[in-house]
Amino acid sequence: MMKFKRIYSKLVNPKIRSLMKSLNDDAKTPEYRFSMFQLGLELGNEIVSQNPKTKYFYLVCTVEDADFLAKGIMESFNINNKAFNLACFWNSREKTKNKLWSISPVIRKYVEPYSPPKNSKGKMVIVKSLISGSCVVKTNIKEVIDRISPQKIIVTAPVMHKDARSKLEKEFDKKTVDKFDYVYFATDYNKENDYVRPGIGDVYKLLGLGNQVVKNKYTPLVVKERRSAYL
Repeated sequence: MMKFKRIYSKLVNPKIRSLMKSLNDDAKTPEYRFSMFQLGLELGNEIVSQNPKTKYFYLVCTVEDADFLAKGIMESFNINNKAFNLACFWNSREKTKNKLWSISPVIRKYVEPYSPPKNSKGKMVIVKSLISGSCVVKTNIKEVIDRISPQKIIVTAPVMHKDARSKLEKEFDKKTVDKFDYVYFATDYNKENDYVRPGIGDVYKLLGLGNQVVKNKYTPLVVKERRSAYL
């Protein structure tokens, strides 16, 4: 049996390590959701700590992360009195015709205005529960970057595969890559049947969102609440 390799970042404390270990296929949905929210809170606290003078963030997430991981980050921003807006994307991961790589077109989106305080430049935060390759993160950055021109692009996740950073940066010009910062808790080194290992388990199933088709029919509560507030 293969022994999967994981290296924790210097940001990880015993609480975070325990939460990370709970992200596995044996987890029950309520506990898994709770762990994701708590990890989002920890990621948000670290982002705020590393960017103490930043008053405004533009948070970009996927539909499956919105009510859990991304909500934890938003809670951290609220606690730390940071202004923010949200963009949420429904991505459909598909193989290209030659089956050599995946694409992740946006099939639906919720996008709030980019509204930093006067005389202030905001920073984009793009969050995903696991960053394996570049397709989803790349697609979602490109959906918003031209309209907001962020000062920095903070890529954040509990887990990144060892090749994720290099794959992502190949998709952008040097000027954009120079804006990238990374906040993450673990680097995983192995893949098995195209899944990162040890990874975070079957995220759609464990969050109670079914498969890709079912989760793309789901409207996060946080999106409903924020949309109602804008309307």
